[in-house]
Amino acid sequence: LSLSRSLSLPLSHSPSNVPTMRALVMVDVENEGDRLELQDDVPVPACGADSVLVRVGHSGVCGTDLHAIAREFPAMRAGILGHEFMGTVEKVGDAVTSLAVGDRVVISPSGSHCGTCQYCRCSKINHCENGQLLKAIGLQRDGGWAEYASIPAHAAVKLCDSLTAGQAVLVEPLACIINGWERMGTPRSENSVLILGSGIIGILWLSLFHHRGHRKLVIAEPQEGRRKFAHDLNLVGVQAVHPDEARAACPTERGYDVIVDCSGTPEAIQAAFPWLAPGATFVQFGCCPMGSSITIDPHEIFSKELRIIGSKIEKFSIASAVDLTADMADKYFPDLARLGVQTFGLAEYKEALQSLRDGRICKAIFDLEKA
Repeated sequence: LSLSRSLSLPLSHSPSNVPTMRALVMVDVENEGDRLELQDDVPVPACGADSVLVRVGHSGVCGTDLHAIAREFPAMRAGILGHEFMGTVEKVGDAVTSLAVGDRVVISPSGSHCGTCQYCRCSKINHCENGQLLKAIGLQRDGGWAEYASIPAHAAVKLCDSLTAGQAVLVEPLACIINGWERMGTPRSENSVLILGSGIIGILWLSLFHHRGHRKLVIAEPQEGRRKFAHDLNLVGVQAVHPDEARAACPTERGYDVIVDCSGTPEAIQAAFPWLAPGATFVQFGCCPMGSSITIDPHEIFSKELRIIGSKIEKFSIASAVDLTADMADKYFPDLARLGVQTFGLAEYKEALQSLRDGRICKAIFDLEKA
């Protein structure tokens, strides 16, 4: 098996001549602005018997990563972030039979579920008491903001040839959206839908609703640049508005039949809740900071018979998301720049994260082949 690329990496800082790699490492310091360091001498991870060593191609920056850096999300305090990534299998462990060197794969970051707790036994593996987020790749163990990642073989899913490396980074977010969609239940195509937030998650939710026949769609976003990305998709039946205009933009007088929060902003959630129509569903998909709160009127939940749904990560949906991404790619994702996605080299991480925070882009992707 060839490890030619890793063996060409610098060895001078490794006392035992272990091959090293470049990685963006989160370090445990108090100042948030100093918590990421670009390091050139990180040891290439070992490939265990049940694992594969993946040469990372493209790796996304998620809003959850920003929360993790800010310590607003339960994640490791030091290590390599990055849970949305694809790459090529460079080495396979002795016990691995499902993958081969050279396979293009996308990663399911959810870690390992135990299979024996009460949640695993009823297929709610994203609530596993002994695994999942407790061992999530790129959040609780080293992930894809590096040239190489060692991944349990079961967490690497083969990609179809039609997907580009950039499109493949959308697979993991779409897998999470599939979970949210299934928890929501399939809404009727004539339902009015409001999406809060026009980051990449909001745009992916919008695209999926449109893909499945919905034409009464409103997406609300306070930042003009991100709002323009949604507007410029030129999708029939879609309005991209400022949140102050969202209630008036509703296609029906009764209010919205579905609201999906992709902002993770408590103030936006609280403001939108009264806009729900009788019998409506509210999906909390965005990740709010831990400890945040909102105030809602419980009488409104009773009198309108509202459904409030939470959705956390994905469960058994990465393979389905590969197929869904391929189905949607030509119409909705032919040009990632059109979605507000920008590619950066790992050394450009400060610009990438600041562009996200400022709303100049909807998503940043690290190209690990880029200098």
